[in-house]
Amino acid sequence: MKNYSEVQAVLCDWAGTLIDFGCMAPVVMFIDAFKQAGVPISLEQARKPMGVPKRSHIQQILEMDTVRARWEKKFGRYPLAQDVDFLNENLMGIPLDSLAHYAVLIPGSLEMAEALRRKNIKIGTTTDYLDETDSHLKTVADQGFVPDFSIPSGVFKSKSYSYRGLQAALEVDGIEVCVKIDDTLPGIQEGLKAGMWTIGVTASGNEMGLTLEQYLNLTPISRREKNREAAQRFYQVGAHYVVETIADILPCLSLINRRLKKGEFPSQPAQMVA
Repeated sequence: MKNYSEVQAVLCDWAGTLIDFGCMAPVVMFIDAFKQAGVPISLEQARKPMGVPKRSHIQQILEMDTVRARWEKKFGRYPLAQDVDFLNENLMGIPLDSLAHYAVLIPGSLEMAEALRRKNIKIGTTTDYLDETDSHLKTVADQGFVPDFSIPSGVFKSKSYSYRGLQAALEVDGIEVCVKIDDTLPGIQEGLKAGMWTIGVTASGNEMGLTLEQYLNLTPISRREKNREAAQRFYQVGAHYVVETIADILPCLSLINRRLKKGEFPSQPAQMVA
C-alpha cells in the first residue's frame, strides 16, 4: 500500500549542503579555469551563477560586463560559443585530487543521516559535476557517510525529464514524499519543478559563501542578519523551509509530515518559519 503521509527520501546537494562548508571547491574550479585562459575573475563573479549546469555557469560569467571587457582586451573580441567549450575543457582538466581537502562533511550531517535512517528515510545525493561523484562518494564513505543513491542533477534539466522515471530512481511512492535540500537558488527551483518539498540551506552554502572559520568569526548579530537575508532569497524563489545547515532539517521534516497527513502537497504555498 502506498504511503503519502510521511517523507520517504531526501535528496541532498553536495558542496555547501552536505560537504565543503562555504561551497568553496566549485568556486575555486571556475576561478582556475578562467585563470588558465588568461582572464581572471573574482570570487564573487565565480560564485554568482552557482547551481546551474557548468556550461551555463561559464556562459553567465562570460556575460558579465567586466568579464566581457577583460576577454575583449585579452583576445580582441567578445567571447564566443567556442570559448565556452574551451573554458569547460579547462574546468574538466582540473585534477580532483587538488580539491579533495574541501570534501569534508559539514558538522552535524553524519548525525542527521543516522537520524534519518532510524526513521527509514532514504538519503540521496545529486550533483551536476558527474566526474566528481565517484570521488565524493569515496571521500564521504571514509568519513562514515554512505548515501542510498546518487543521481545527476541533469535529470531535472533534461528535456526527457520524467516524473515517473525520477520516482522509480528514488524508489518512493511518489515525488510528493521527497525533499530536495540545496544551498543554491537554482537547486531549490529544481526541486520545485520536480514536485518535491524543498529546504534551503543558508549558513554552510553558496548564499553565505564563507568558510566555517569565517562564519564562526562573525558576531552573533552579523551571523543572524546574514542568515536572515539569505533565507529571504530562498523564500523568494519558493523554498518551503530554510535552515542554517543540513544538521537542522529534522524539525522541517516533522512539519512536512504534518502537512502530508493533512493532505497538503509541495505545490502548495511555502510556509515561512523562524
